[in-house]
Amino acid sequence: MVFGTNTTYLSNVVNHYFKCNFKHLLNKYRIRYAKQLISNEVYSPNELYKPCGFSSRSAFYAAFKKIMRVSPLYYQKYYKDKQI
Repeated sequence: MVFGTNTTYLSNVVNHYFKCNFKHLLNKYRIRYAKQLISNEVYSPNELYKPCGFSSRSAFYAAFKKIMRVSPLYYQKYYKDKQI
C-alpha cells in the first residue's frame, strides 16, 4: 500500500479524474513517451515497445493505434513529412 489506500478507492479516483481505467491511463503516458522518441528519431517504431514499457510489439501497436488512431509507422511518416 504505497498510497495508503485500497485499490478500489484508487481505481475509483483514476476513473473519476481521468475518465478511464488505470491501464488505459498508463498506456496514454507510454504512447506520449513513444511519440517523443519517434519525433527525436531515437528508435524506429519496431523497437519502441521495450523502452516504452510494453511486453510485446503487438501490444504496443494495438495500444498506439487505439490511442492515436494510426499505426506507429504511419505516425512516424506523418511526423517526418510535417517537419519538411
